[in-house]
Amino acid sequence: MDKDDLNIEAYSRLISVGLLAAGVAHEIANPTAYIKSNTAYLLRNIKALRDMPNLSGDQRNVLAEALEILQENAEGIVRIERLVHELKSYSRPSGTVGPVALADVLESAVILTWNRLKYKADLARDMDTSVVVHADYGKVEEVAVNLLNNAADAMQTRGRITLRVYKRNGFGCFDVQDNGPGIPSDKQARVFEPFFTTKGKSGTGLGLYLCKKIVQEAGGTIKLDSEAGKGAKFTVCIPLADA
Repeated sequence: MDKDDLNIEAYSRLISVGLLAAGVAHEIANPTAYIKSNTAYLLRNIKALRDMPNLSGDQRNVLAEALEILQENAEGIVRIERLVHELKSYSRPSGTVGPVALADVLESAVILTWNRLKYKADLARDMDTSVVVHADYGKVEEVAVNLLNNAADAMQTRGRITLRVYKRNGFGCFDVQDNGPGIPSDKQARVFEPFFTTKGKSGTGLGLYLCKKIVQEAGGTIKLDSEAGKGAKFTVCIPLADA
């Protein structure tokens, strides 16, 4: 089998995986929505019961334990929703391509991730608002959201995330940099591989793979700079709209 045949076979397999991913995501999404709604209902009502007067110590302990279990369920649901989102992203066709202001995309991504970021890190911005690239807004936003979530996940204590937007050699670039523990040197070469994760059971191993796929489809590049103990910086560069 020659190289072209191997490429065609690999492409066919990727199409099959994409179709499978879309189907799995759809089947997971609906029951997850029921579980999320029911868990939220139980959390609200058990909290109300716990705060009622005239409960014995044993009763309060049972309710407190139930709340802990339900909170673990809620956290698990968040991970499932993230996996569904990534599976859908894997199988989703590209949208409208046009001029995209990178600073606007990053601000939108911050809004989408703020409920997580605000507990994990302070934000610093150094963004050139004149940088406009030729890309799919939603796809670039998806990359930024993924990188921000990864930066937040990296924080073992409250840290700092720095966002930069700038022009370089005909490309519009943005950095998402954190001051977390960094990524070990022996794992850096694999971070963009599908199903490889440094997050243990909480990671899907698809996020950075999808980021790379999206950026390459836009004619750009994504790279990692990291040193153990000194954080990580992901740099995305996409051709300028007027290049």
